[in-house]
Amino acid sequence: MSPFAVTRTAAGALALAAVACARHTAPPAQQPAPVPAAAPAPVRAPAAAPAAPSPAPDLAGAWRYTATLGDMTVDGVLRLARSGSSYTGTASASTTSEVLTVTSVTLDGSKLTVIIDTPNGPATLAGTVVAGTIIGTVYVGEQSGPFRADKQ
Repeated sequence: MSPFAVTRTAAGALALAAVACARHTAPPAQQPAPVPAAAPAPVRAPAAAPAAPSPAPDLAGAWRYTATLGDMTVDGVLRLARSGSSYTGTASASTTSEVLTVTSVTLDGSKLTVIIDTPNGPATLAGTVVAGTIIGTVYVGEQSGPFRADKQ
């Protein structure tokens, strides 16, 4: 047999195999399993709006106070009056008839600082105002002690 004949035979066999394959119906190719759709992103509730700041306490009026410095406790009345956007006032103690001048009132939210001019130098009341009560500390010179005032 000639080499050409072998080649023709091999070529014919390949051709017949190709035709046979073309006529034979191959089983359908398996489809990949469907990919599930991505889950929707979780819906987030809108962020809560920041709480509205509570209105500044109204300091105008008479405040009955008790202050302790060392072993001495003094009670009296702190009177504050609104003057535009600030306050003026006086302070008196039950132990004397002297009326002292409030020289400064600072209110930052519920934090209160009151400075009173006294014969012994300035007295500073630093505290917090909550529901008609001021609770804090009184400072006079080197001394300090608890302070409480209730609105009358």
